[in-house]
Amino acid sequence: MKKLLEFIVKSIVSSPEKVSITEEAPEAGLHRLTPATPLTALSEQTSHPGRPTYPQAQTGSLTGTGIKNFIIRVPQPEIGLVIGQQGRVIKAIKSLLLVLSKGERFALEVQEA
Repeated sequence: MKKLLEFIVKSIVSSPEKVSITEEAPEAGLHRLTPATPLTALSEQTSHPGRPTYPQAQTGSLTGTGIKNFIIRVPQPEIGLVIGQQGRVIKAIKSLLLVLSKGERFALEVQEA
């Protein structure tokens, strides 16, 4: 999957030698927040008259969940080419990778080289 991503990105930019793609595990500090109750129930719960009570969020670490994080580093003038108008190019790249990923979860991040 990394080779395909590298091939696609290097085909888009005008200076492919400056493109680098690394695969990293998520940082230990990243957490996924999941609401404990549905949002529709928020208006029904009250601890004080007239004040809503918000549920506590459950945190789950993303480490060990099998999410691959691909960091795409391109020169600053070429970031727009990789992302595209309204993110169309990067969304298309992600769609292609989803077909080949066979259910594996991944994230794409574009950074300045």
